[in-house]
Amino acid sequence: MDLNRSQPENDDHDDLLGGNSRDSSPEIPNPAPLAGSSDSSEAFPHEVKEGTLAQILGITGNRVRVLAQDGVVVRSRRGFYDTRASIKNYCARLREGASRAGKQPSESSDQKAEVLRLTRAKADREEARVARERGELIPIDDVRREWTDLAVNLRSQILNIGPRVSARTGLDRDTAALLEEELRLALTELDNAR
Repeated sequence: MDLNRSQPENDDHDDLLGGNSRDSSPEIPNPAPLAGSSDSSEAFPHEVKEGTLAQILGITGNRVRVLAQDGVVVRSRRGFYDTRASIKNYCARLREGASRAGKQPSESSDQKAEVLRLTRAKADREEARVARERGELIPIDDVRREWTDLAVNLRSQILNIGPRVSARTGLDRDTAALLEEELRLALTELDNAR
């Protein structure tokens, strides 16, 4: 193989773009002109059938019919659609949906928090109702009444300790009075502690 040659006789390697490396410039096909350009030929026909429009937009024929009912794609006659207007409207609909997706939700976070708080309160109230029906909860007034009765009864029993012990053991009056005084002091301290 001669390394000094400027052009190889038989090049086994085509250039990366698929053309022969000996070609001075690869041929690039002319793109189809855009609709509305000064060229008389158009990129798309003026009207197309439903299936063709579905393929162009990448959707199903059923979706084309729904979009026609919504006024997005433009029906030119039965089974045919205005290509340019339909594509334009469909793209506008997609842009509109994308811009809505990026916006903040209409409800503020404060409103959402308030709704959540209200929902939790309703759930708690319902749980309490069910627990009351099962007998798992007792009304607070009933509990207060029972504890008050218990405390009054306990106080009476404690204050009766002095006279009972005095009668059984024969304590003198001074010792019995001292015992009663200590019991009252203990009850007073308990009362002040709450």
